[in-house]
Amino acid sequence: MTDLGAPPPRDEGFLPVPHQRLCAALGAWGLGGTQRLLPLPRGASGEVFQVDVEGRRLVLKYAYMSRSDFEPGLLAADVVAERGLRTARPVRTIEGDLVVMVEWPQGTEHPLALLEYVGGTPIDPTTAAGAEVAGRVLGRVQAALTNVPRRELALDAPRDYLHFLRSAHQDLGDCSWLHSYNADLVAEIERLTADGLELVPGLWDGPEVVVDEASDIGLIDFGNVDLHPIAHVLGYGITQVSPPGRTNAQRESTFLEAFTSECKVPEAEMAVIGPFRKVTLATYAKFIAMRRMASRDLPAELELALHRLLSELEHR
Repeated sequence: MTDLGAPPPRDEGFLPVPHQRLCAALGAWGLGGTQRLLPLPRGASGEVFQVDVEGRRLVLKYAYMSRSDFEPGLLAADVVAERGLRTARPVRTIEGDLVVMVEWPQGTEHPLALLEYVGGTPIDPTTAAGAEVAGRVLGRVQAALTNVPRRELALDAPRDYLHFLRSAHQDLGDCSWLHSYNADLVAEIERLTADGLELVPGLWDGPEVVVDEASDIGLIDFGNVDLHPIAHVLGYGITQVSPPGRTNAQRESTFLEAFTSECKVPEAEMAVIGPFRKVTLATYAKFIAMRRMASRDLPAELELALHRLLSELEHR
């Protein structure tokens, strides 16, 4: 799955957190002392490390997110794991907490979580087989989460899954037209949801699906769990199997058929997948534009991704 995720609160999300701070925080799990942290490919909103302790392999994630945005994903991973899927679920601290708050950079705190290690090779959702697996897995995840009481996922406080697109204070450089585009898109989505689309717990922008040597499916990264229409999940999934510049109607059909075989989707939700695909594209485009303004030097693959995203949004 595409790993762009939600943007960090400020440019601090691109600074490496000192290992000694993380090692000190491991005492909350009874793992005090100096641990060897092996950096893993980082996400867009966090740093990830492999930790080997007494023959057990774990993952440490420092998320440049608020605790209230991060913990629902940890709780959701637990729910999905209870349904029999191999999932990077959280390891609770000695006190029973999901996370420990760590100060970095100076004056700010972000949550640190210890997770079960899930090994395997990521699937390629832009193949026919990968689209089927992605649809089936996302459908199972959504079916597991749909009816979970909000309080059990720490989603009972007021939430707004469109807050990133709704905000317009960020400097997007020559992509500043996205603010106006996003305002219109948010208004369109609000009209659609006013017609009766239910907001339910669900995962957007994830999970990453991996397959191990025994062909067992594994799930990594539940970082964007919120209340939103199922159409938002479907819009995201379609962008993975049929991304900008490589759209493919057959893969989209395969994905949707596999998803709906695992999770019942109301017809009203199926009818608005197109607008919610635009929500995903606009979110990714805005995030990459922000990162380009912050770093002034985007990797070539992100420059290409931004070009394809903007081309499709302008065309639509």
